Amino acid sequence: MPERVQLKRAKGWRMPDDTIKVDRSTIWGNNCPVADYGSAEMAVLMFEHDLDKFMCFHPEKYDTYIKPLIGKNLACWCKPGAPCHADVLLREAAIYGEWLTSKETEEAP
Repeated sequence: MPERVQLKRAKGWRMPDDTIKVDRSTIWGNNCPVADYGSAEMAVLMFEHDLDKFMCFHPEKYDTYIKPLIGKNLACWCKPGAPCHADVLLREAAIYGEWLTSKETEEAP
């Protein structure tokens, strides 16, 4: 099952296979800074809200934005156990992956 991985700057550390970086340097980065929202929890909630709203109005973007994350570990700088937008992306990818699988099953002859 895919999980969140903490990015590290330690010498010799390498991102595990089947892992996608989702920090702010990527299209999946959290655009809701903690400093703007007062806490990591609120920043993650706002990211989730923004993502849900965006996907609601642009469902065609699921294949571009969420599909590449299906079945992958997601790497961010947040500490394990701390609130992180990568957890939101993991849930979205799992749900979309299940939906795609059910859709393929329904369309099979």
